[in-house]
Amino acid sequence: MSRKGEPCNKFAANIFNKAKCQNCFRPREEHLLNDSDMSQQEEPKPPEEPPEKPGAKVTACGWMYRAPDLIDFTNPAQRSRKWQRRWFVLFEHGGLVFSLDENPSTIPQGTINMNQCTEVYDGQGRTGKENCLAIVTPDSVDYVSTDNKFDIDRCGLFFCLLCFA
Repeated sequence: MSRKGEPCNKFAANIFNKAKCQNCFRPREEHLLNDSDMSQQEEPKPPEEPPEKPGAKVTACGWMYRAPDLIDFTNPAQRSRKWQRRWFVLFEHGGLVFSLDENPSTIPQGTINMNQCTEVYDGQGRTGKENCLAIVTPDSVDYVSTDNKFDIDRCGLFFCLLCFA
């Protein structure tokens, strides 16, 4: 590990944060001093396809909040439970996959099959949360929300197109 103030010789990605050096914890950009160091830059990787459909095309992706499993919105104590911020990827074949971060190598925490979706509706009345959608499938009802009205309207449009195509 290099001392404070001293740059290390070559960038080595940290295992927890690939954008920082494991030796000096400085960003990758601070290590690019000459043309030979430019070869260290990684090319951006396209989003990974879900394991069940190799070659599937990504339709949309982004951050949304997901209601915790088994939450009872009629109970005021449970209604205030924290929603989980998740990275959602919507695939052309109808798979909606969510995971902890946008890293393609992260194992998804779950999938909603939008081909089995029977209804998409405004979930604010049930959840009390603004910019919320309910996705109804025969197996479950999943509630998702975004930070603003524009994003949730866009998501609703994508979901409805897949759901009722």
